Amino acid sequence: MSYQELTKQNIRLQKDLIKQFTSALCCLPEGRLTCKKIRGKVYYYRVENKSKKQIYISTGNGKLIYQLKNRRVMEAAIAVMKKNIEAQEKMLKLYENFDPASIEKKLAPVYSNASIVCSYQIEAGFRRSQNKFYQQGLTERTSFGLYVRSKSEALIAELLHAANIPFQYEAPLQLSDKNGKTIAYYPDFTIITPSGNIVYWEHAGRLDLPSYRGKFFSKLTDYYYHGIIVPDNLIITMNGPDGSINVEAISRIIDSQLLPFF
Repeated sequence: MSYQELTKQNIRLQKDLIKQFTSALCCLPEGRLTCKKIRGKVYYYRVENKSKKQIYISTGNGKLIYQLKNRRVMEAAIAVMKKNIEAQEKMLKLYENFDPASIEKKLAPVYSNASIVCSYQIEAGFRRSQNKFYQQGLTERTSFGLYVRSKSEALIAELLHAANIPFQYEAPLQLSDKNGKTIAYYPDFTIITPSGNIVYWEHAGRLDLPSYRGKFFSKLTDYYYHGIIVPDNLIITMNGPDGSINVEAISRIIDSQLLPFF
């Protein structure tokens, strides 16, 4: 999925959320929430919009406190999303693709059919993992000098290299979780096609371990909420229950899902 498509998808998501939040606000009480701390105890008050009068909320009316908190959070979210949409729509009008195919279209016909591969986007991270953590786990070395974490990853790297598909190994991917906290992921393989589309490849090696399995599916959930999904821009492979890997299946994935774009 291209950068523009991801941005448009994000705009649609925000517009949909604005509609949902606006509809929900109609069912919530008016006013703002404030509190005072007296002798170590917190007392809540509802502030009326017009008069600014503060009305005490009894301790038994927790529902009203909850509703006023929700109202304020949704109103603030709507304001932020409207600013985001305005900025993103302006950016889309100005943004230009920088992949070779798009650049060629801007030039005279004499420069067409240039044999350029996106190696300038890939080379910086091609030879080593960019994950600063768990460097000691990079124990397997490919024939072209890349250190990876498992024999399965080494096999995938070898097949990608043999197919002349440039890639980054464990390149950083910054995402945010449902609470807005930034999380750094390091997809096993990141492939950028000549048209500028980004494809992520994750290989699950130890789904037999509950802790590994939990972290892996948690990561896929964060991917999903950021538009990184199968089959659009995510490839997922895994070892068999006995730890084996299906080389033929990996080759078919490369031949059918990646090579057509190179």
